[in-house]
Amino acid sequence: MKRGLHTLDKTSGLIVAGLLAAMLLLAFLYSRSQLADTEKHSEIVGVISELRELEAEFQRALIVTRYGLVGSYDELVYTNKRLFQQSEQLQVTLGERAWFADIKKPTERYLALLMAQRESLEDFKSHNAVLKNSLQYLPTAVDNFTATLDKVEQQDLIESLHRLVRLILQLNLSSDPQTVDATRQQMVLVNSQLKNSGDFDQEALRLVLRHAELVEEYKAEVDELVQIAFNVPTEAALRDLFNQYLKLYHGIERRASYYRGLTILLAALLTLALAFYMFRITRVSATLKQTIEQLNFQKFALDQHAIVSITDKRGNITYANQRFCDLSKYTHEELMGQNHRLVRSPDTPDELFIDLWSTIRAGKVWRGDIKNRAKDGSVYWVASTIVPFLDKQQRPFQYVSIRTDITQRKQMEKEVIAANRAKSDFLANMSHEIRTPMNAVIGLSHLALKTPLNDKQKDYLEKIQTSATALLSILNDILDFSKIEAGKLNIEHIEFSLQDVVNQVFAMNCLRAEEKGLEVLFYCDARVPQRLIGDPLRLNQILTNLISNAIKFTEQGEIVLRVEVTHQEDNQATLTFSVKDTGIGLSEQQQSRLFESFSQADSSTTRKFGGTGLGLAICKKLVTAMQGCIGVSSETGRGSEFFFSIPFERTATVAQAKNEISLLRGKRALIVDDTESARNIITEALQSLGMQVSATDSGEQALQLLESASAPFDFAIVDWQMPGLDGIETLHQLRAVQAHHKHPLHCVLVTAYSREDALAQIAQHQLTDIAILAKPLSSIALADQLLSFYASASSATHSDLPVSVNAPDDIQHLLGTRVLLVEDNPINQQVANELLEAYGIEVMIAGNGVEALTLLKQHKIDLVLLDIDMPVMDGFETIGHIRANMMWQDLPVIAMTAHAQESIRDKCLQLGMNEHIAKPFDENALFTLLTKWLSSAALESRHMTDVPAGTEPDCVNLDGVDTCAGLRSVRGNRKLYRSLLGQFKDNYSDMDNTLARVMDQADLDTTRRYLHTLRSVAAAIGATELADVAGEFEQHVVKDSEPAALFTCLSKFSIALNVVLTSIEQVLDVAREAEPQGVTGKSVDYTQLPDLLARLEMLLNEADLDAAEQLPLLKPFITSVSQKAAFSALTKAINSFDFDDALQYLHTLKLSLGTSKELSNEE
Repeated sequence: MKRGLHTLDKTSGLIVAGLLAAMLLLAFLYSRSQLADTEKHSEIVGVISELRELEAEFQRALIVTRYGLVGSYDELVYTNKRLFQQSEQLQVTLGERAWFADIKKPTERYLALLMAQRESLEDFKSHNAVLKNSLQYLPTAVDNFTATLDKVEQQDLIESLHRLVRLILQLNLSSDPQTVDATRQQMVLVNSQLKNSGDFDQEALRLVLRHAELVEEYKAEVDELVQIAFNVPTEAALRDLFNQYLKLYHGIERRASYYRGLTILLAALLTLALAFYMFRITRVSATLKQTIEQLNFQKFALDQHAIVSITDKRGNITYANQRFCDLSKYTHEELMGQNHRLVRSPDTPDELFIDLWSTIRAGKVWRGDIKNRAKDGSVYWVASTIVPFLDKQQRPFQYVSIRTDITQRKQMEKEVIAANRAKSDFLANMSHEIRTPMNAVIGLSHLALKTPLNDKQKDYLEKIQTSATALLSILNDILDFSKIEAGKLNIEHIEFSLQDVVNQVFAMNCLRAEEKGLEVLFYCDARVPQRLIGDPLRLNQILTNLISNAIKFTEQGEIVLRVEVTHQEDNQATLTFSVKDTGIGLSEQQQSRLFESFSQADSSTTRKFGGTGLGLAICKKLVTAMQGCIGVSSETGRGSEFFFSIPFERTATVAQAKNEISLLRGKRALIVDDTESARNIITEALQSLGMQVSATDSGEQALQLLESASAPFDFAIVDWQMPGLDGIETLHQLRAVQAHHKHPLHCVLVTAYSREDALAQIAQHQLTDIAILAKPLSSIALADQLLSFYASASSATHSDLPVSVNAPDDIQHLLGTRVLLVEDNPINQQVANELLEAYGIEVMIAGNGVEALTLLKQHKIDLVLLDIDMPVMDGFETIGHIRANMMWQDLPVIAMTAHAQESIRDKCLQLGMNEHIAKPFDENALFTLLTKWLSSAALESRHMTDVPAGTEPDCVNLDGVDTCAGLRSVRGNRKLYRSLLGQFKDNYSDMDNTLARVMDQADLDTTRRYLHTLRSVAAAIGATELADVAGEFEQHVVKDSEPAALFTCLSKFSIALNVVLTSIEQVLDVAREAEPQGVTGKSVDYTQLPDLLARLEMLLNEADLDAAEQLPLLKPFITSVSQKAAFSALTKAINSFDFDDALQYLHTLKLSLGTSKELSNEE
């Protein structure tokens, strides 16, 4: 039945829609049939006919006025006025038509001709008035003049004057040439008679002659004006207008007739359709009756399960079903007329009902869970849906509430929440026990990686460290999530530096980005306050999570962190952070569930990239807890942008004094970076400081800009790795060009790569005073560096200022400082001790607080690393004793703890500890803390004496290798230097052949990368000549030189490489001779060789890692150069798990070893 009703409703809807469409079409056709308006047509034709009559009347009036048949211009003016009135009426009537544009031009032409005719009329009126005046006064003037004459003696003159008057009057009425000649002759005669006459009245004579001249002059002009008025083709223009109008109207009439026919046809069809629809209505009425009966059945069924009630707009109950009565324990009579507040539980907050009523009064549906109280005092829960019924004014007049009893479900949820909270409490409290062994695994593997290792050992340890770090990350996510779920997440409200937070985030993440070849960029709005009040740790956690995800899901391109101010008022600023990447992106479906717990994009993402799926859920909860909001904008395959906004309080502290910033205002800076985003960010940062900025994307263009500049530049900020000229070569050439201006050019090299490699390259080019800034570049660090060029070295106090090449490295600030490590766990002692000693720090170890206090009294300590959980005296009690002693009030104390609870960290800071670092240690975080708290202490009290300048370590002279320079690069550590030489020999012994193979494949990018890396390494070990050759080779590759030139470079490179390798072999041989002899000192038993080779081949065929264990047994048999090359290639292939290539190298080695064995037997 329901399906039938649905079909019926659908059919009826289609019919109604069809009828409406037909009626709309009918209205349209009818309107089109009325295009030809006969009344307007008649009006237009009447106006044009009247205009024609007025044209004729105008010409008649002009003639009678000209010849004086009427005494005034009234008729002529009236006729002309009527012409204009009717023409304007015609224009208005035509202008009302939609098709007026088609006859606009002839209408305008006719109106223009009327205007020209009116202008001629005005000229005619003025000229004719003069003419009529002279004609009127000429006879009178003659009479007045003749009255002064002697009628006897001057009779001839009198008669001549009267004849002249007659001729002039005749001339006015005719333009006959004879009359014109006669008039002129008479004028001559009168003038001659006047000369022969005696005295007469000169003024009277002047009037006679003046009027005669005016008549003669104006008569011709008036006649000409009359002719012009007659010649204006207004009648022809009106006729042309009328003809075009008729042609247009007849076309419209034809279309209107066509539409009238269609209208009649459609009206007939619509009549038939209406008749059919009426028939359908009759049938539908019967169906509706059946439907109502069916709905009554359905209502009965609904009442058996749902709790249904209806109230008026005030909430008074007007209907309640039996289920409502059963659950509330009230009778139907008790409920009727009562307000719904009757069943309200006092435990239900007022806010819920405020939201409920505001929603339904707005005409919207409200859904929610409500706790109610029955008549007997028991409580029950219902899932309620309240639907408002609206009147014609769209105002609610009653409400229908449909509810379901969820009391049992609520009880179960309460039990589940309690169980989850207990679980979360357990996980949070387990943090210390879990992190302690993790600290040992990560710390010891990190330290082991710094010791001499073979490739297999290094591979194992790197995998251990990677896996342990991943496990720790997962553990942190789970613990954080557990704390949030357990309601133990506390948000701090302390002052912090935004730049410090960003620096820490980048320190932890940029290495991974560098390994993947990603560029990380940072933009900070100039209006962003650098000192804020909030929770720096949670902000760090959010940013770290987002940037870590961006790096994880981005294979190539860039990642941009932006910080902007979106709202400011009083002492509060709302900052918006965004992390934008060029990674895999997200679909809309993936975005919709991205912030859910244990959720990732999809299962394939989880398999490929790993992770718990908790990171973004934690971010959302942290942002929400900080009164902020978070979101994402993404498109599959085009990257993602995660953004969040958080309000912070501002402090009065400023990051940089305005008078210092003013030093940079107006300075000129040249930016060179091949990445557009990086270039734009640096440009915007410098322009916000009031600097004049020029930017380009290559070193070549930078040189052109510098050469053509009208004024010298003050600063050059140059990226290191660029196509064409790299950053260092660009700076070298920029300084050479700028030298002509005799103006210092302060240079900053920006790099996302190894700072040590950059230092080596700068030293190779013999450049000085080059500052190095690491990407991502912050606007504050850049401003500090630029200001440092104008300030003395002692005035630079910013802890994260980059240093110039001639300044000591950051690590040198730590040399000679003394740190007290207070830790009871021996493994943790070992990890922390070796990390600290690697920075040149003198470490003193105490196993508990009592020992620590004793050492503090006996020695001068620069910093204390204090564990919390220790026997005898724990960290909390120890810090109390330390701060109670006036001598140790300012002593930096950093708490070490494996606890995850926020309360533990808060307690550390409240008791007087300066910082907190979690176990296991993050080396970058530890280094940041040490640099922050020991930099000033190291300057005040240094316990190690620097090596005097000019003192050289003992070194030997080798071809191609400057061992003095190499030892200086490792601060005289001979063991480390020999290790570096050995690694160089192992890694680059076959580099010339590798380059040849790569060049044969035309892979110039890989060739350049190999050469670039080798050049840096060669410079580090003192092989400067090889570094120069590699650098020259690299430039040829970058310039895409001819193959002949490239292979010439390869030949020079091969010679230089072999010289270096030979010298390194000499050094290593001497070192081996000084060591106890092992297996290499024994005689070689070639009878064991076949079995050894066979076993190695079998292991390689089975891809068994035990193959690597056979290599030390095989090494004593390797003697010739070709055997060493094959053995080296075999070793690399096995360590790289490339067993197929390893089998090939083994085959080559077997052939070579077979020849050696035969020679040995012959001897």
